[in-house]
Amino acid sequence: MLEYVRKIPKEDKVLVYSSWTGWFEMLGNILTFEGIGWTQLDGSQSEKERSKNISLFQKKTNLKILLISLKIGSTGLNLVCANHVIFAEPWWNPFVHEQAQSRVHRTNQTKETYCVYLLIQGSIEER
Repeated sequence: MLEYVRKIPKEDKVLVYSSWTGWFEMLGNILTFEGIGWTQLDGSQSEKERSKNISLFQKKTNLKILLISLKIGSTGLNLVCANHVIFAEPWWNPFVHEQAQSRVHRTNQTKETYCVYLLIQGSIEER
């Protein structure tokens, strides 16, 4: 994933979706070490904290990545400030992926949008 993110133009922003929020801590540490600005949305945060993080992500140019729990961030958000979506793992219901992609692929999006699914070589998802 880091290899992909490094190739993204500096002005572009990225949504990274996962159903495993414990993964966010490890990924956040790596992003911080690499000097890549990030914030996150997950179910442990209050509504006020999530709203604050969304606003920061939309307004701050130094925040490139928003780590989002699939359970709380796949519907009801307008995140057209981003144009890249990365799914850390496939979800059993493809409708959830469609909804998550729709956070960036909206009528007021001005950039081309990209969607990436991370797959582990030899895993059942790859087959």
